[in-house]
Parts: sequence; structure tokens; C-alpha cells
Amino acid sequence: MTFLSLTYIFVIINIGLVVGLNFTDAEVANLRASCKNKTLPPNNQQNGHTGVSLHGQNESYQWLVRVRLKDGTEGKDLYDSGGSFISTRHVMANSQSISTGKKKWALNGADIGSSCNNDPVMGSLGIEEVPSDVVDKMEVVIEKCQNSRTRNVTSAYVFNICANAHSKYKSHYAPMLVEIEGEPNEEYACLADTSTIYKEGDKVHMYGIEYENNARSESEWKHRNDPIEDFYSEWIRTLKQGSDRPLAKGDRGGPLVTDDGVLIGFGSTFALADNAENHYFFDIKYLSSEICYLTNICDIYSPSTTTTPTTTTPTTTTPTTTTKITASTSKPPALNETVSTITLKSVVRPTTPITYLNLEEHEELDKENDKENDNIDVDTDLYLSADFLNNSPREAVSIIIAIVGILTLLNIL
Repeated sequence: MTFLSLTYIFVIINIGLVVGLNFTDAEVANLRASCKNKTLPPNNQQNGHTGVSLHGQNESYQWLVRVRLKDGTEGKDLYDSGGSFISTRHVMANSQSISTGKKKWALNGADIGSSCNNDPVMGSLGIEEVPSDVVDKMEVVIEKCQNSRTRNVTSAYVFNICANAHSKYKSHYAPMLVEIEGEPNEEYACLADTSTIYKEGDKVHMYGIEYENNARSESEWKHRNDPIEDFYSEWIRTLKQGSDRPLAKGDRGGPLVTDDGVLIGFGSTFALADNAENHYFFDIKYLSSEICYLTNICDIYSPSTTTTPTTTTPTTTTPTTTTKITASTSKPPALNETVSTITLKSVVRPTTPITYLNLEEHEELDKENDKENDNIDVDTDLYLSADFLNNSPREAVSIIIAIVGILTLLNIL
């Protein structure tokens, strides 16, 4: 084997270490500390609607964002996506702000998922990188006091697109991770971890953007406070079908948080134009593998203990390291939405590490979710093990990439 071949393998091994943005030692030290003592925005009653006050004296609300196309961009009539920071540089949102319901990029008309085979690792996780010509036209608007701030986007990725592509893109669109340019954002939501328990009947807080006449200037953040009704595959449902509620136009991507302010999901489908009768949210615990691979924050949010998973279903609110989610036999959502006016209480968000989901279990869930019959009971037991890929997910992914490279070289030599 030549020196050039060895060099080639070394380059392949290191590709897996630079997918996401790297954090400095100082940033690593501050990430957990910055996840403490954040209050949720209070409600602001205006014209009979439940708005969210973002323009007071408290700047800690700037973890709420809009992800959208820049003004003057063709296709800017698309709805903005609500979203939230999950680190100082990363935002979780919904792809509705950059794509069409026909599963195409809004700016160039290309099919979403067409480049899945270009990267075997990202393809196996169902991830596709957003094309650079689309990224160049994206911006993140940070909702803080007085005046909002905007950030350009360096890269973005959509989930559930390749091997795990779902068939209802027009209803849900897709989870989207965005990396910002410029100085890091100081405020971000804590991610659910193995100690975060949420189950049917628990009341949760939803934030989203509601529109009037499709105009950005006539849109505002709304708050809802409804109980979790059930779980369907990778979704959390918070409103039973047929419930009589007002509707929220264009509302996708907004965060779903617990009373403690911990992020457990973000908006999947519940838009007025779709006439949906359910609130569906992407469950953050189903996306831990993708988030770990792209952001590098899993090394920062490493759990302090490792436990052996069990199949016990939590029956109390006492924190535990095991969560069992019972699948619903209902079909995935039709399209639709709603708004509640229950007063939000101010709470403190504690520091928590990221959830780790074993890749083998993730793949097993994908196989179950691909079954043609929506009425088949899907095994969605989540064993939230703290030893996701043992140590660093980036190290494990690098090993996988290295093996692929070595096998490729053996065929070449």
C-alpha cells in the first residue's frame, strides 16, 4: 500500500470529525451553565388572542427564532418556520420555510433527497444537506427584546429524507437543523435527556408563529398549553382529532417544551391552510442520532451515569433513566390546527444533557415505520441508554467512514 493510500485513509477518518461546528474549550465549559435559569415568555392577551410577549426588558427569550428566506428572494411567500436554538450555534426548525409540499427545494425546484447516496453515513441516517444556493438565501431571525437580530446561515440539513423518508411530506415537511454565522447566541433550549419524562396527560407548552394574510409583518408568536394525547411513531400528538379549537395559520417548527422548559419536540403539522385537527410535533428523542452526528454537542452533553435499559413504563413523575412510549394505532395526521388560551406560568429551565438513542433501535424503528399498513402496531419502545455509541458518536462515525474507505481502496489497489 502506498503512502498516498495511507494519506487517503487518514483524510477519510477525519471527515467524520468536522461535519458540525467545533466548539472551543471555553464554549464547552459555558454550554451547560448557559442552560440554567431561563424563563419561558409570558402570555400577552391582545384582541382576544393569546400572544407571546417577546419585546419586554428580559432578553432571555432570544432562544426563539424564525428561519426564513431573505426578503427579495423568489419564493419568499413561503411561511417562516418557528424554531429554537439547541446550542450557541445550532437551531432546530421545520423545512417548510425553504421547500414545497411536493418535496422540492423552493428556489431551484430540485427534488429533496436526490443527493442521499452522495454520503453513505448521512444517507443511512436519513439526512440530506440543503443545497448551497438555498442556504445562501436563508436567514435566522432571533426574537429578542426591542429589535430582532438576523444571522446568515452557514449550512443546513433536513432529516427523515433518505432511508427513513416518510410519505406525508406535504403534511409534516421535515425536521431541519441550521447552523448560524457570526457570534454565538447566548440563549438556547435544554434538550430532553434520559431523566426527562413526558407521558400521556402531561400538559406541555407550544410556541408557534401565526399569520394573517400571509404577511410577515402581520404574524406573531402564539402560545398553547395542552396535554399530550398520545404518541404515534416519531410524533407527539397534543390535540385529539375533532376537538373544537381555533386554528393557527402557517404554524410549524415552533418548540414544544415541558413545564421545566426542556425541549421535547418541535412543530410537525398543525397549519390552518391544511385544515388539520391535530397538533403533531417531531419527538426530539427520535432525532438524537442525527443531532449528535451533525452538531458535536453530544460530547459536551455527555451523561454522568450509564444504566441498563428496561421495559418498565414510568407511572410517576419521578425522574428515571427509562421511558416507554406506547404507540398509537391511529393514522398519521390529516392536515390541521389549533390555539389554546391557557395562561403560561413562568418556570426555570434546568440543565440537562442530550438524549442518546441506540442506532440499532433507531434502525429497527425505521423498519417498523416503513410498513405499508398504518394500522399495524409499531414497536416504539425507546430504551434511552446513556452510552450512545459508547463514547463519542463522532469517533464511531469516523470508524465507519474509515472502514468504507479501506474497502474502497482494496477494490482500487
